[in-house]
Amino acid sequence: WLDKLKVSKKEDEKFVKRGKKIVRRYRDERTGWADSTKRYNILWSNIQTMLPALYGKTPRAQVERRFKDQDPVGRTASIIIERALQFEIDHYGDFDASIKAAVLDRLLPGRGTTWVRFETIEVPNSEQKSTQLERTCSDYVYWEDFRCSPARVWDEVTWVARRVYLSRKEGTERFGEEFSEVPLTHEPVGLDDDKSKSQDDANKKAQVWEIWDKTSKTAIWVAEGYSKTLDEQEDPYGLDGFWPCPKPLYATQSTDTLVPVPDYALYQDQADELDKLTNRIHMLVEAVKVV
Repeated sequence: WLDKLKVSKKEDEKFVKRGKKIVRRYRDERTGWADSTKRYNILWSNIQTMLPALYGKTPRAQVERRFKDQDPVGRTASIIIERALQFEIDHYGDFDASIKAAVLDRLLPGRGTTWVRFETIEVPNSEQKSTQLERTCSDYVYWEDFRCSPARVWDEVTWVARRVYLSRKEGTERFGEEFSEVPLTHEPVGLDDDKSKSQDDANKKAQVWEIWDKTSKTAIWVAEGYSKTLDEQEDPYGLDGFWPCPKPLYATQSTDTLVPVPDYALYQDQADELDKLTNRIHMLVEAVKVV
């Protein structure tokens, strides 16, 4: 599985490199404050216009029977499901936040992804006893942390994967004491090299991949730099279509590869021309002031 992830990373290499440049352009990150070149950030302007148009407000759940027969049981079931969905959407903020982030990723690098996760939480009640709370979480997946099997169209995909970053404590709680052998391969930017090893481990995290293989109907967890499988479960949720995620929001695509072309890549020459004209106008205005 680690080899398959490397192959998928290789296919996304150009996409990731271009996506990072587009994000920097959107944020208007420059080489330094001394850079006097004037820009017209048409990318930021376009995104601020399209983002609320694509996702303006939290949606309302709507569940209906396929056929309008005299079916009181089906009608009652529809109402129960609709109210449960609406409660999940309104009471927890993860759905709204994950969709907004996914739409922004679709508009910038060109691929937005969310992931469904079921969790059980023990909640204490008034009688000093614990009550089991079950909920469905909607997780946002950062566009670089999503992988899938190389394919031409989505229907040909055989596995999907997402990367999560776990500390030593988090990993041990999830996978057991075996996680103590997993190398912590991810460290935050700016970590001081002079700190002791224990302090470094407190800041570093392991890169764990959650892989869903449709061929074997199995979910597998592996970690970068670790040769053993952390966990393996057979069809954990029993979902229609098996995947715990919908098809990602893709930008421009062709039928020979799933790797998308970001929207900005299709008009970047015109954006560069706007920057040149803006800088020329600035230089002319400055020259007029001197005269």
